Amino acid sequence: MGVFLLALAIRLWFQARVQGTLLDGVLVSDSQTYWDWASRLTGELPRSEGPFFLAPLYPHFLGALREILGDPLAGILRAQAVCGAIAVALLADASRRLSSAWIGLAVGVIAACYAPFVFHDSLILTESPLLLLGVLLLWVSALRSTGDHPVRSGLALGTIVGLMALARATNLAWLAVIVFIPDPSGQLSRRVTRAAVAALVALAVCVPAMIHNHRVSREWIPLTYSLGFNLAAGFGPGANGAYVPPTGAWTMRLPPGQGREGGGEWDGRDYLLASEGRRLSPSESSRHWTGVAFQEMRRDCQFAE
Repeated sequence: MGVFLLALAIRLWFQARVQGTLLDGVLVSDSQTYWDWASRLTGELPRSEGPFFLAPLYPHFLGALREILGDPLAGILRAQAVCGAIAVALLADASRRLSSAWIGLAVGVIAACYAPFVFHDSLILTESPLLLLGVLLLWVSALRSTGDHPVRSGLALGTIVGLMALARATNLAWLAVIVFIPDPSGQLSRRVTRAAVAALVALAVCVPAMIHNHRVSREWIPLTYSLGFNLAAGFGPGANGAYVPPTGAWTMRLPPGQGREGGGEWDGRDYLLASEGRRLSPSESSRHWTGVAFQEMRRDCQFAE
């Protein structure tokens, strides 16, 4: 409880310090998209459905918070501060279970004061609830390593991984780690059963997103179609280690409130239509940007030779 209160106090203090500064209430890029997406879900903006370019969990979480707490941004950020403080407390308890009480306390104090955690809890971005889910996965794993029925363990772990995948699709990779969680019985069959159940449950949690994507686009998009664009941003022409969208400043021209559910205004399709006259579907655009990224990587390899 002490670690939780410390973490919460630091986050609320930071948010109070930010009020009245240039950072107060600023929504840009993904933050504005998530806010507008939640506004459409709550009926404050007209619906404009699209397949998921950005992951869907956070805007739905944000929409639920706004239904409960109202629209003031400060209230939403305070709720995220509570989520962050819970994550810190769970991290401390998991460390205690896996090592000792003193190590758990030290980890909790460090995490409570860790600046990136505090900062992300004060932004309209998916990092705050995603951190909570990630720590919850570790905490549940620490509990399950002391012994439990493999099916119940798989249900719990699979649900968490599925929700994490809805926040960022690459989190499905955690399914490969679950089989290595120790089991007191030492039986490999129990670990395999737990991992298999977790995989089935995680995929089941993701099915509604796939159904939505197919309904609005008539394409089978498992979770999001942002892989190709992100590859081009990280490895395409002009990439320098920071986030450099391959469309330049084009995606920044859309006014707040004019985007689509799913974050499709960032996918570069409007840019390709205007600059090259190419009208691509969501999956086609992802494949296009993937090709741009690999072409640039091959060019860089040839240059290095």
